[in-house]
Amino acid sequence: MGERERSAAMTCAEVTEAATSYAEARLSSVETSRFRQHVERCPSCRTYLEQLDRARDALAQLPTHPVGEHVRSELLARFRASRRTDSATAAGTAPTPPDDESSGSAEA
Repeated sequence: MGERERSAAMTCAEVTEAATSYAEARLSSVETSRFRQHVERCPSCRTYLEQLDRARDALAQLPTHPVGEHVRSELLARFRASRRTDSATAAGTAPTPPDDESSGSAEA
């Protein structure tokens, strides 16, 4: 891919995908430049980013409450299973999802 192609602005879908990484300053300098180029020209993506900022600010105002170890463990297990499924789906080999009934959880 040539330098011109790499420096072209992102698409709306790419901006949506990269928004969290941009907010956390995890994009490369080239990706950041492409991201900013698109957002400067796209009112819809600017609105989307403003909504994300407002949501993040609102969530930061919520009080935090400790959760029990069981809840924490269950959430982490589900998150990890979800990431494995996402990765496998992207690779074209989706694994069988875990059976919630066999996890011993009475919660639905």
